Parts: sequence; structure tokens; C-alpha cells
Amino acid sequence: MKQPRSRPLILTPQQLRSVIRQLSPVSPKTDHFSARWRRLDAKDGGQQEQKKVWYRTQHEHWLGWLRAYSGPGAYQRKDWSRSAEFVYNHIVNPQMLVYLAEAAKIPRAKLTQAMSEALANRSTMSSMSSAIRRVIPWPVVHAALLREKA
Repeated sequence: MKQPRSRPLILTPQQLRSVIRQLSPVSPKTDHFSARWRRLDAKDGGQQEQKKVWYRTQHEHWLGWLRAYSGPGAYQRKDWSRSAEFVYNHIVNPQMLVYLAEAAKIPRAKLTQAMSEALANRSTMSSMSSAIRRVIPWPVVHAALLREKA
């Protein structure tokens, strides 16, 4: 009996970039999340993304950020031999995580929960991103990306 062919895993930042390149840049849930975050923080302060950024979409943000991951990049990384899981677990911008979950077609209820948790933990972008990862950890995103890639 023939064994089913396993899909290659997403192990490196370069492999993650290759998969993300194939995803749609259209992200209405991410756009809604970003707008809601800006409105909430306009009222009570809080850490925000820079006003002027070099990218138009979170899709473009991911691709550019990962392109620079094979070297020191904009953050003067000392060690760039990291895994895709490490990259996901160290993203600070919550919009990037929401986009990836949306583009990977994480179930709507789980994505909504993650966005709500992030907005409830707005003291820093890191705390928002941590809240998202508690709801949608790397193994869930990885599995969803493999389904999208198939």
C-alpha cells in the first residue's frame, strides 16, 4: 500500500516567507482590528505602530521583514539562524499575527477571540502579540498554513 506523501514542514524563515508570498494580501479582519486598535488607543493612549511605515499591507510587512531575516536586518540581529516558529513567537507587531491567522484561514471564532484578547492587553505591542499567541500558538498557524499550501 502506498504511503500518503507528507507535506514539507515550514521550518525556516525563508520557507515561511515562501508560503506567505502565496497568501492573499487582502485582509479585512486585520484592517478592522487595526482601525479598532487605533480608535481605542486614541482615547486612552498606549503603544501604537509607527505613524509612517514602509509597507502598505501586513502581507508586504511580513515579506519585507522575513527578507531581511537572513542577516542582521533593521534590528541588528546577532543570530539569524532561527526557525519559523522562533520568528512567529518573537513578532512584536500584533497586526502581523492577526494578518497571518486571517490569511491562513484560522477559524473565525478563534481569530475573533485572539483579536479581543489583544485589545484587552493593549499596554504594549508585545503584550498584545503574546495574547494573540496564547489563543493561536505556532502549531495551529503552522497546520493552517500547510492546509493553505496544499
